Amino acid sequence: LVSPWAIPLRRNGCSESEAQAAAGLLAKLLAEHQISLTEATLRAEAGQCITEEFSELAGRFQDWMNCCVKIARLCQVRCWHGRKRNDPLGLGLDLEVMVVHYFGLPTDTAGAISLSMIISNAVTTECQNWAEGQGRALLKGLRGKAKEALLRSFRVGMTERLNGRLAELIQERD
Repeated sequence: LVSPWAIPLRRNGCSESEAQAAAGLLAKLLAEHQISLTEATLRAEAGQCITEEFSELAGRFQDWMNCCVKIARLCQVRCWHGRKRNDPLGLGLDLEVMVVHYFGLPTDTAGAISLSMIISNAVTTECQNWAEGQGRALLKGLRGKAKEALLRSFRVGMTERLNGRLAELIQERD
């Protein structure tokens, strides 16, 4: 049985009240079919659910964000992403940022946010290390789109490997 929190929300997302309504409906169905969770337990948990956001200063989708669905499944939360304008640094700047939303129990969403931060930083750091080390010779002489394409190839490859490892962890847990 797949956890009800492991199913990602539609690409455009939904409101927190819609997600809570869906959790309530799921609780009813689980109770009707006598599946592991009782309706009362799920409703109690749904009432404790929160939405946490992980903001990325870049105004576009980042390669590491391909890991968000697997992060959500591992942490047993739901996720969706989008853009919004705000002042993430508190400096009076109105910036468009990418935001990943995680919805679930507080400790689960905290785990998803932490794992997102670790993966985001790891992909950025390792790409820089590669560019300054092993990739230096490949990048020499490249400019603009060609250079960015090679760097993106590294980030995508690392993200795919991380997604594979997250899938292994999910399978071990389930």
